[in-house]
Amino acid sequence: MESQLQVIRQDKSLSSVDLENIIKNFARKGCRNEKSLIDFKETFEDSPKHWLDLCKDIVAANNSGCSLLIYGVDNNGNIKGCDMKTEKLFDPSRIQDKLNKYISNELPVECTVVNCQGRKIYGLRIKPTGHLIIFDKNGQYDNKGKPTVVFREGVLYVRSHSESRPASQYELNKIIENITMQHVRGLIAKIEKVAYAPQGSAINIIPPGKTKINLSVKLDPNNPEAIPIKPVLDDEPFVDAIQEATAQLKTWKSNYEHRVERSLLSKWYFDSDKSEWNEDLSIFCLHSALYTGGFTHYWAARLSRENLEKIILAEIKLNKYYSFKSIAYIVPSFFWNDRINILDYMDQITKHLSIKNLIIRLKSFNNFKRYERRARIYNGNLKYEGEQVDFNRLTFEDAKGLFERIQDKESKCLLKTQERLLGHQLDIFLHTPDATQNESEGLFDKLKLEEY
Repeated sequence: MESQLQVIRQDKSLSSVDLENIIKNFARKGCRNEKSLIDFKETFEDSPKHWLDLCKDIVAANNSGCSLLIYGVDNNGNIKGCDMKTEKLFDPSRIQDKLNKYISNELPVECTVVNCQGRKIYGLRIKPTGHLIIFDKNGQYDNKGKPTVVFREGVLYVRSHSESRPASQYELNKIIENITMQHVRGLIAKIEKVAYAPQGSAINIIPPGKTKINLSVKLDPNNPEAIPIKPVLDDEPFVDAIQEATAQLKTWKSNYEHRVERSLLSKWYFDSDKSEWNEDLSIFCLHSALYTGGFTHYWAARLSRENLEKIILAEIKLNKYYSFKSIAYIVPSFFWNDRINILDYMDQITKHLSIKNLIIRLKSFNNFKRYERRARIYNGNLKYEGEQVDFNRLTFEDAKGLFERIQDKESKCLLKTQERLLGHQLDIFLHTPDATQNESEGLFDKLKLEEY
């Protein structure tokens, strides 16, 4: 039966045969494995409580490693089945839409359906993202006139004994330790073995044309003549942001899925105006910002038109939820004259209702000046530290100063959700080129012909 549990942990998709075998082996009263990776649930209803419970379970499963939620089986292992409408409810894009109301990360959920005893059973497998996720705001619903909180903003939830609950200090320490070791093992795996030497060997540095050894470098703290070698995994492994970003860029070029967190992007922002900062670094930063909720327009504005077009075309083709949503804002900002055609095309290929609604809203802006001041503002004005920010009166200098303060808070992981929303609007206001410069240069035609 352990092999069946390995199926849940593996990267490939969970087949209907896999799900059927798991139900056969584990759907019984008192099964201990049901308490770890598998959670049987009798029903699912299209109600606020059930959706919030599901969001909580999915996020907790990600933080704990992985999990399989099986709907249509009760706690005693009896096959109850779910009705036909459950299949529509469990559409992965619909689940992602629900999650995106409360979290800033894309969290993949896979749905598998199987018939057991003539009844439909649904398995939701949560694939861990490799990083911790906390909720950006409270999840609550109205229970007979009283608000009931299912999960709270800023709390880390984990799975334990078939329930989702806040992590204890011990669990938090273990999770962080496991994630750290995964990254260390990934780093070690990429280190190339260039030489072997017996214990006690020295590294000798000889100037060109010389045969005499001038300098000996040893890993020997007791030798007064030896020069100490700084460990790689140090508290401060990089001299500056450019060196740090360059190292991350190299990793990305060998692994396209590699990203850095938005807090690190905000840290790099303050060094990105140096002459040593090249376009390749900005390309990598834009890719990371698209997927982690970073401030995309700053990095997009640093790219050549050709490179920006390549990224937009590639990301539209990939059709990944979070980057797709970010691209929807970039299109009017940098391709205003062709925005309607491109947004219509994006609307045709996305399944996410939230993105479809966003596209409708973005298309409603007929005035470029209004767009760059109101694209991210839905009701009233945004606030920073309790003070309202009026974009109709905001000067460029004041906006830049406020944006830098937001970047500084983000780099320290101190930024609140509403302040981040303000940062995105400032990002558009500051880094969107004038509408007269927003010629698409046939971007929509390239999109249709897939010339990339």
